[in-house]
Parts: sequence; structure tokens; C-alpha cells
Amino acid sequence: MDEVKLKLKKKLREVPDGKIAIENHFEGSSDSLLIESNLYATLFEKGKGKLEIYEIAPGIELCFRTYQARSLNFSHDCLERRTIEINHCRFGRIGWEMGDGSALYLGEGDMSLHDMNSCAHSEIEFPLEYYQGLCIFMDLDRVQEEFLELLKSASLDVNQIYEKFCGRGTDGSTTILASSAVDSLFSVLYDLPESMVIPYARVKMQELMLRLKLVESPAFSREKYSRDQIETIQKVHAKLIENLDKRYTIDVLSGEFLMNQTTLKAVFKKVYGKPIASYMKDYRMKKASEMLKESDMLLSGVARAVGYSSQSKFSRAFRETYGIVPSRYRQEQMLASFE
Repeated sequence: MDEVKLKLKKKLREVPDGKIAIENHFEGSSDSLLIESNLYATLFEKGKGKLEIYEIAPGIELCFRTYQARSLNFSHDCLERRTIEINHCRFGRIGWEMGDGSALYLGEGDMSLHDMNSCAHSEIEFPLEYYQGLCIFMDLDRVQEEFLELLKSASLDVNQIYEKFCGRGTDGSTTILASSAVDSLFSVLYDLPESMVIPYARVKMQELMLRLKLVESPAFSREKYSRDQIETIQKVHAKLIENLDKRYTIDVLSGEFLMNQTTLKAVFKKVYGKPIASYMKDYRMKKASEMLKESDMLLSGVARAVGYSSQSKFSRAFRETYGIVPSRYRQEQMLASFE
């Protein structure tokens, strides 16, 4: 995961803190979906981001998004025509509030589809404080014209795709969980030379539409949670990470935050990507590694600071995560600092 963060940091190295760079790789016309004059993005806290926008075909725009941030406000003009927004999460996690007040979250490899107007004014959160993914914006009327022959040969109408994933009975959005099929659609697009993005993406857009026709409902996830539930889980998360030396049971958290245990566990996993116990173990080990690298605190002190009363249990958990015991990790970090 550190390699991912370094890769994203390198991509954003020329973007000043507190800024979002927007790169348009086409001459946007007045009816483009995401030209810069229609797009507003503001970071709530310190961080940075980059948007790279391409016109793949009339009515289809592709936007690569890279962020090192906790949250931002993202908005675009409401549109009078039917438009689908498709998101794919490559690294990190992303969540945003939909127009009906519910919250939608994606983990690595997941994709989602929703009406573009349902998130015209959104608060976007990055629970892991980093994110890379892409969005595809499709004006259905223009897409139908652009790929008319392909769609006719497949007996496919883009409005069928809309109704299947964004229409009545879907609550306006659908998530398709990570799979090899989803990965094959999007993974190749991220690291292409700039000159190859548009021709390659045109091919992938055609494949995407055909795949969406074939996708069956077992691959769908329509789990969405209310803003209140998300805010409660964020408070649970804050309590846990601000008190690493303490251990809280699900029962205690459920009683304190007035949320039943099943919902608490489900929403936490949806937002942060792992069950509470797994997430907190990883978080504790991450903080322990920082203490070992940046301080001369005794191993017993580091263990207590991250919630382990037994140094041997701490050493075992650390080795399970990093492959070496804490003392050896500290030695290697000290040697590396002198190189």
C-alpha cells in the first residue's frame, strides 16, 4: 500500500497543497458535460487532487481522478438530458452523498452507475485519505447515435442500460462489485500514453456497453446508507483511532452510539473496507511502525500505546503484518536512514 501512496504522490507532486488541477485534453464545446466552466471542486481540508478529462466520442467523456485528501465538495451543472455517470475505483476508497440523502461507497475494483444529476452537488469522502479512479459520463441520446450500428447489431438500446442500473427499482444507482470482468474493462486505461487514451477508450466504451447488457443481478450491490448512519460510523472511527491504547467491544460501541451491532459492523465495513477488528489491527500496526521509525520509545511503550498489554502479542501481530519483529524493523529503518 505504501507503493500505491508513493505512486499517487508522484503523480500529484506538481499540484500545490489545497488545489485541484484540472486538465482538459480536448476543445470542449458549449454542450460538453464536464468542461471546466461546468465543474466546481473544492477541498474541505488540506490535500490536493488532479482531474484529467478526455472527450472519447460525442456524448462520452472520461475523467481520471487522483486525490490525496480526506474530503471535498464536488459539483457540476444539472443537465436536462439523460446522462449516466460510471465510476471505477482503482486505489483507495470513495464515498459520496447522493441526491436522496443516502451515501454510496466504492472499494478497490468496484464500479457504480447512477444518473449524473443525482450527484450534481456532492460531498465526497476518501476514508483512506487517498484515491485514484475514473469516471465516464455518457449522454445517452448522443451515444445512441454515435454507436448506432454496434447497438443495432447487439439489439441494445442505451435507455435499457439506464433503466437497468439507474431507473425505477434501483434507487437511482447500482454498484457492481470488484471482479476480473470489471478489472478487464478499466485497468488498461490508467497507464496508457496520452496519445493512446482516446482510441483505446473508444474500444473499451463499446465493450462496456455490451458487458452491461450481459451483467446479471447477482453481481449487483444496492447497499446504501443514510447520511446519519455514515456520520455515526465516522464518530465510531474517530473514537477508535484517537484511543489506540484502549479496546472497545462492539457491544460497548453499539450502546454508546445507539446503533445496533449488525448495522454498525456492516456500515463500518462499507465505509472503511474491512471489519472493525481487521481495520484496527492494520491501523495499530501502521502507527506502531511510525513510532518505531520516528522515536526511541521502548518496545513495551510502543506496544502499550497501540493497545497491547503484552509485548509478545504485539511482536507477533507486528510480524504477521510486516514479516519481521519490531526490534528488527527498527534496526533496518535506522540503517536505511544512514544510506
